[in-house]
Amino acid sequence: MIVYILYICIVLFLTYLGYFLSGKYRSAKKFYVAWEKFHQCFLAEAGYTRRPLGAVLDQFKSEGVFGAFLSEYEKKHAWEGKIDFLGKEDNDFLREYFSFLGKSDYAAQKKYFDSVTGKLAGRREQSDKDAARYTDLYVKLGFLLGLIVVILLV
Repeated sequence: MIVYILYICIVLFLTYLGYFLSGKYRSAKKFYVAWEKFHQCFLAEAGYTRRPLGAVLDQFKSEGVFGAFLSEYEKKHAWEGKIDFLGKEDNDFLREYFSFLGKSDYAAQKKYFDSVTGKLAGRREQSDKDAARYTDLYVKLGFLLGLIVVILLV
């Protein structure tokens, strides 16, 4: 009887391990969702109230990695770091986006950020798909690996 409980624990542990390993994709999804919300908020502020960047950053409060990133950016108004779960191209895009933020006149910023809207939405959609696909894949692989270990132990 105890052996069966051990087998179930092995399968559950490896299934959880698969879920844990897919965390990178879920984190990227949350980051892009928060980034897109910030982008929409910034466009609304830039188009209507035209408040200073510091006021927009103070107003937009986000949790998680994007919130920590924004608070770090707010202190220095520059960012040279790297987000671990984003690829090199995504980190470069993030650096470019925030290097242009608040650095030129209204017309140039409006033009740039309007052009970035589609790219940002596309990356958010891709991160949604990746999170769903890879979370499901890693959980199933963890479960199957757990079953294989149990079969080998029997």
